[in-house]
Amino acid sequence: MYDLLQALSDHDLPTLRIIGEWYELDLTGLQKPACVNKLSDALSRVDMPEEITYLPPEESTAFLAIIEAGGRIPVAAFERNHGTVRQMGPGRMEREEPWLDPVSPAESLWYRGFLYRAFDDNDDSNFDEIYYLPNELRDQFDSLDLESDGAQEGQEQLLIPIPAPDSFEPAPIDA
Repeated sequence: MYDLLQALSDHDLPTLRIIGEWYELDLTGLQKPACVNKLSDALSRVDMPEEITYLPPEESTAFLAIIEAGGRIPVAAFERNHGTVRQMGPGRMEREEPWLDPVSPAESLWYRGFLYRAFDDNDDSNFDEIYYLPNELRDQFDSLDLESDGAQEGQEQLLIPIPAPDSFEPAPIDA
């Protein structure tokens, strides 16, 4: 599949700058190659198994779906379960600021730099569009067992606490 540099290079400059905000990078005034390099460095240092424990439940579920699919999943299948990423130009992005109020878990992962889109490069006969994780992010999960029914002896198991959306109980408000 694609490495992180290639994945980031496929984004436009405004999207790169938005992703940079998540990692407290000021990419203002930088040209695209410099933004790609800085973001690639920052994202490659993120501990992804730990990071997904901090995501909201819907985003964790979407992220785990891609991991369980081997780091790539057809766009139609992913969007059916986890929503779409709205395609918009720089002007519309500036007006609507979709990263502040994403319409889906997919869109939220997109603006965090955890989700990328391309045409599948491994199947010569079928050019399906896919969402994918770049190699550097996907490889962090290779040695982890994602099954929740228990790891086999000698295997490390990834346990990610994902609360059910209806299990949240607000704290009482003192009047």
